[in-house]
Amino acid sequence: MNTEAEEDQSSTFFTKAAEHLIHEHDGRHAEWVLFRRGSLFVQTMENNEETPVDKLIDRAKESLEDVTIIPGSSYGDATVYKYDYENRRSSYVSVNSFPGVILVDPAEEGLNDISAMFRGRENVLNDQQDPVVIATGNTKQKSS
Repeated sequence: MNTEAEEDQSSTFFTKAAEHLIHEHDGRHAEWVLFRRGSLFVQTMENNEETPVDKLIDRAKESLEDVTIIPGSSYGDATVYKYDYENRRSSYVSVNSFPGVILVDPAEEGLNDISAMFRGRENVLNDQQDPVVIATGNTKQKSS
């Protein structure tokens, strides 16, 4: 069981890593919702129009509810990706049935892709059971 300080540290990492990934790797207009265990829902902003936050969160929760993980089937397909962030190698997991990714805290990850995949699947299942939103955002440029 994580302490409150560990939860806060993990939440801070997930929020900063989500912003980094969205801005570095998403060339389109995107908006996102981040859950406590690292599930990061991402959708394109149609016509660069923001979705009201409550509706965006509802869509993210519905999408999270629809994630199915069945090892050995197409619903169990997951891919581990590596990226550099804060001077260390971090991972995220892409699960076939989720429009986003699951971030893996490098402190929890271990050294290989198998442990990252296991942690990512565990994280998304925990977010399904307790879908606490820790951050939302988008890539829309603010007018000055």
